[in-house]
Amino acid sequence: MQVSTLKRKWLVTRLIECSACGLRYRVPKLSQEQSDKFYQNDYSQGLTTEMPSVTELEQLKAANFKNTEKDYSKYLRTLSAAKIPVGATILDFGCSWGYGSWQLVRAGYRVFSYEISKPRADYAKKYMGCRLLQNPAGQVVDCLFSAHVIEHLPDPCSLWRLAKTVVRPGGKVVLFTPDGDAVRHPQYHKWWGLAHPCLITTRWMDWAATRAGFERQFVEADGEMTYVAQRNGGSG
Repeated sequence: MQVSTLKRKWLVTRLIECSACGLRYRVPKLSQEQSDKFYQNDYSQGLTTEMPSVTELEQLKAANFKNTEKDYSKYLRTLSAAKIPVGATILDFGCSWGYGSWQLVRAGYRVFSYEISKPRADYAKKYMGCRLLQNPAGQVVDCLFSAHVIEHLPDPCSLWRLAKTVVRPGGKVVLFTPDGDAVRHPQYHKWWGLAHPCLITTRWMDWAATRAGFERQFVEADGEMTYVAQRNGGSG
């Protein structure tokens, strides 16, 4: 495998690109065990990780999260564009404290949720009514959905391996991630670091999806990349 160094930070940290698949990733990178520990309590990113008080949550729910950074309207439009019907089963992988799962349920989907951080998972179950899975590989669904999670994984291929296991034939994978393609976004290199060990490119998405038995339907890029792939075999 040939790799090239694209950027450096703090002398010892490098952004590497794999010539074979197009993935861009940080080295040195955390092990899975180190990553799991980091996301329990250390990771902090505004409303993404800060669990609101009961009063604040009531206000957010009353407004259906409109005019907040966690408004899922654009994600719901993408699910509709991908022809994932209301009533379909969805695995919300990396649900944090449940704001997205809650909105997906409100939109009429049957949602199973998974979150590696125990404090946030407990909050999602207690206050958001989410159906938390201890093992995401134990549930077959129509769609694996993930918003701004894959770039956090030390091994992003693990999400496609999970999709291969849980998405029914003809089902779909819908992923949102920062766009790591330099041609479209020259400042892409500012997005990688400890919390974002990977930068996801369209080339890598195609490579990883194909290996997992999926075929691309469409991809959009506007700072943030939306990727939809369909499981081979059966109708979606």
